[in-house]
Amino acid sequence: MVLGPQVMPSYYKNPKATSELLDPNGYVKTGDAAFYDETGHIYVLDRIKDIVRYKGTLVCPSEVELMLRAHPGIDDCAVVGRQDHVSGEQVPAAFVVKSQTHPLLSSAEVRQYVSGKIATFKELRGGVFFVPEIPRSTCGKVLRRQLRQFWDRERTNSKDVITKDGKGQKANEKPDRTPVKRANGSATPTKRPANRHTKK
Repeated sequence: MVLGPQVMPSYYKNPKATSELLDPNGYVKTGDAAFYDETGHIYVLDRIKDIVRYKGTLVCPSEVELMLRAHPGIDDCAVVGRQDHVSGEQVPAAFVVKSQTHPLLSSAEVRQYVSGKIATFKELRGGVFFVPEIPRSTCGKVLRRQLRQFWDRERTNSKDVITKDGKGQKANEKPDRTPVKRANGSATPTKRPANRHTKK
């Protein structure tokens, strides 16, 4: 929470919005997850609403995104929580923009790259989806809500995703949910959802 002379006293004629933003002492509830060290420096990890809660653990999308961007075949990416319809849990999933130098980059390769570099519970169990671009606001913020709409469309048998220009574009690869081998040779099990779509 933040307090200072720059903080507004209230929303104009909107007490409900004011109470949601400010506590009784005038502190702004920023909605950020952060910590501070012994020197007093504050480190902002992520937005609380964007954190993926998986089996009682917390997955910060920014941490996984930082690792993904280190891959030479990835130009841009965003990690969001996806509802697993079998377990009912939120699982991390990634939307990835391929680099022109790596047009054959596969979802299995991306998942293998992440596996072993981060904790097991942070792995991309929700799949990897390749898209032409990551939707962002005018200030560069990832529009995660638009990315989540992909699965709403998937449930209606559509493979469109919403891009920042508001037009639908097709994701060019289905997620790879095969088990990923970790550095120690063990495999990370993933659950395969039932095939709900049949060809006529």
